[in-house]
This record gives sequence, structure tokens and C-alpha cells, in this order.
Amino acid sequence: AVIKPTGFGSTALFEKVSSKITLSTEEQQAWDRVKDRFHQSCKKGVARHIKLLIDAEESWIQPALDDLLEELMARLPWHSEAMKDVVTDDTLRGAGNKL
Repeated sequence: AVIKPTGFGSTALFEKVSSKITLSTEEQQAWDRVKDRFHQSCKKGVARHIKLLIDAEESWIQPALDDLLEELMARLPWHSEAMKDVVTDDTLRGAGNKL
């Protein structure tokens, strides 16, 4: 399954997070919901041994995407057999193309 992180929230929100602009309370709540939906979807896919491709999307929202993937790696047992089915599309630069 291909996962496009911007399917979980607006591109404008990803841009703001990537730019390190202070979010309003409403925007922070929206970003927290984006992260939760993203992590829950990935966790369910990994638990079901569904191969996941995380699309890197656009360069200007890369910092927010990197943060999502780093948090995902911290939350999931990425050394497990299931995590071997998660592949990134050059999302985490320097981390290789497979988590």
C-alpha cells in the first residue's frame, strides 16, 4: 500500500510545520490528529504484514514528513520482521530506502 502523508492533513499544515512556524492551538490540534492517524494507519498495516511505501511527496514539506517517519520508527518495533515491510521513497534522507 502506498501512503501519502498529505492524505492525513492539508498541505498548508505540512508546509507550516516544515517551516517551523509556531502553530495556533487549533493548528497544533490538527497536526496532532494528522500524526495520530498516520501512525495508527502504519501500525495497522505493519501488524497485518501489509507492505507500505511512504511517499516522500514534495521537497518543501520534507521536514514535516521526516518528523512523522522518525516518530513512527520510535513507536514501532522497527527491528521486527513486520517493520521490514515498510519502505520509504527517499523520505528520510541518509536513513536509506528501507526502515
